[in-house]
Amino acid sequence: MLRPLLAFALALTCAGSTFAEPPAFVVQSKPVSALIAEWKSLAKLAGGDAAAADFEDWLDATFGEDGLKGLDLTKPVVAYAPLKGKADGAKVFVILPIRKEQDFLDLLERLDREATPMPKDQTLYRVGEDDDLEVYYFRIHKGHAHFVLNGAAKDLDVSNLVDPIHLIDAGETALLSAIFRPGTADATFRKSALEQLETAASFFAGFPFLPGDFGLKLTELAQSSIPLAKAALEDAKTITLKLDREPGAKDVSVEIAVVPKPGTPMAKAIAARQPTANRFGGLVDWPDAAAVLLVQQPSWNADARKAFAGALQSMVKGIGPGLSQEFESSLTTLIDGLLAPAKAGTLEFGAALTAPDKSGFGGVAFAISHDDPAGLLKALQELMKKPPEEFGESRDAFGKAVKLNAAKVGELAIHTVDMKIFLSETAQAIYGEKCLLAVAFDKRELYVAFGTGAVELVKRLPVVKPRDVGAVDLRVNPKKLADWPKAGREELREAVERSLGQSDKLESVGQLSITGTGDLKIRAKLAPATIRFFRELDAILGGNSAPVPAR
Repeated sequence: MLRPLLAFALALTCAGSTFAEPPAFVVQSKPVSALIAEWKSLAKLAGGDAAAADFEDWLDATFGEDGLKGLDLTKPVVAYAPLKGKADGAKVFVILPIRKEQDFLDLLERLDREATPMPKDQTLYRVGEDDDLEVYYFRIHKGHAHFVLNGAAKDLDVSNLVDPIHLIDAGETALLSAIFRPGTADATFRKSALEQLETAASFFAGFPFLPGDFGLKLTELAQSSIPLAKAALEDAKTITLKLDREPGAKDVSVEIAVVPKPGTPMAKAIAARQPTANRFGGLVDWPDAAAVLLVQQPSWNADARKAFAGALQSMVKGIGPGLSQEFESSLTTLIDGLLAPAKAGTLEFGAALTAPDKSGFGGVAFAISHDDPAGLLKALQELMKKPPEEFGESRDAFGKAVKLNAAKVGELAIHTVDMKIFLSETAQAIYGEKCLLAVAFDKRELYVAFGTGAVELVKRLPVVKPRDVGAVDLRVNPKKLADWPKAGREELREAVERSLGQSDKLESVGQLSITGTGDLKIRAKLAPATIRFFRELDAILGGNSAPVPAR
């Protein structure tokens, strides 16, 4: 691969020849200057002024005093691949816009990639020697440097070069966009690509540090995606990927859009897809929510659902040998109750941090799909009779700390555990001396809350209304989050304000959505400030409350 130069060109992301059909794979970026400005802005959002300065330092250290002199910063970087032959040796062409030829050659030299002109063709260059791991060619032609990877010098004959104007979508505004046309790739490429996917799917099987057969189950889960990949190669007209940031937006998005060929099984499956609302989506409407996390299991196909359920089940088997019989039995009951919704593709989860109540302490509430409420109640009763050794010094007091039928919500009984027996003095200062764990078992759902107001929080969970919020949605109210813990609140407030601001509104800072009944769109969004916040939080928990320097 074209290491320093292409890693940079693609991360930021011949002369009259045209195509009878467009290449199977094309990538284009925004103009280089726009990319640099965007990355600097994103670095500042993710790590503050220090991160922006680090980015500038990286540019200086990598490219020297002359920087990117040699590149035409007003034009985009383009790459394309015909995808003929085996996948692991597919030719890739990269076209870099340049100004003066000598300035570009100097840029390569600053990157320790000295180019040598070919003896009989002074516009064709070779980088590397025969015994080097990386040997590649490029040709300077009409304001561009045309590179070929996994190719030969003859691939850059002037008659083979493609003017990038035939590749660039002038209306595209994304930071980086790619389009894959599976039907244009040849049969050999498609076959070998699937073979490589099958090999990659076995990646986890031999991992020694994964418990039990968990690695095998992860492999099965990965293998369940292979039929989807095969369907995409056969039935998709185009698959596009875009990395983007809307002007002034605080988040970066990655979008995958699949356009199926009309009449294919994929087209019919997408057309039949029904939008689904998260059962616990209404948590975003709680007025006291400081943060909300919602997750809905994608139900893409039966093989994937089965593999996902198997991975859940193997988690318990893998860690079971290290647990007491009592604790393993309870954990098994908990996981087993998740298997039925997992196999059906209906597993859903919702959690909320709530702002401090009149006691001055915040709370935690969550709900999850579960198929065995009676089994959970029985497991709790068994723990009361014989607390597991994992409870340590709190083991003897556990039975008295549990109160069955402590309250009710409708016809549901709420059971509580006095958490004082488990919490240190430091933890009690954060969560309160009267902190409770409250649980209620519905027919198909498990409700749990933690805090001094745990019982009241559990009472609110069954009446949460479904809402369409995407497959994964993380939302934060910075002002309420800063006030969440009673102890250490000032440190957290400073960290929140440095990273997330002071808004008193619940805003999405991370999301994965799946939409469409004609074209399928999978869109992921993440605010760089979220990364900064978690780094700040990690520093606080690690005993260092100073602002986190970016790296």
